[in-house]
Amino acid sequence: MLKKLISKDNSGFTVVEIIVVLLVIGVLATILIFTANGIDAKQDNNQRVATVKLISAKLETIFAQNGDYPTLSNINDTNWRQTYFKNLDPNTIRDPGDNSLIPLFAAFPTKNRYAYQPLSLNNSTCDNKTIACVQYILTATLTGGGTFSQHSLNY
Repeated sequence: MLKKLISKDNSGFTVVEIIVVLLVIGVLATILIFTANGIDAKQDNNQRVATVKLISAKLETIFAQNGDYPTLSNINDTNWRQTYFKNLDPNTIRDPGDNSLIPLFAAFPTKNRYAYQPLSLNNSTCDNKTIACVQYILTATLTGGGTFSQHSLNY
């Protein structure tokens, strides 16, 4: 009778088999997470490049109309933006990683913020009062390192 209760036909999984399956699932989940993060970073970087190009085109239009580029304080002024960037949604100029209430341009390349550097003819600072801003460098800091820069047409 005891022999009938203990059967040699074990149909369950061993502990080793369960551990191997869990390890395989863990490795696949890790690969999936890293792949998804890479796709998000690439999308954010593509958006940054497109935005820098769009802003650059707007700045070239402003230069053609006014003969100079805006100063950093101009481009960060919401009233100025409503006048000169009127067809541009304010959130368009927000870096994908920027969580601030009002998107502002930095003076130098900064993570999660676009940088705008207006320059005079000899690459020094300008104010459009005594020294005209006739060049610029517009920069986005990319996820994963590096930057994308767009220079004015007459840089």
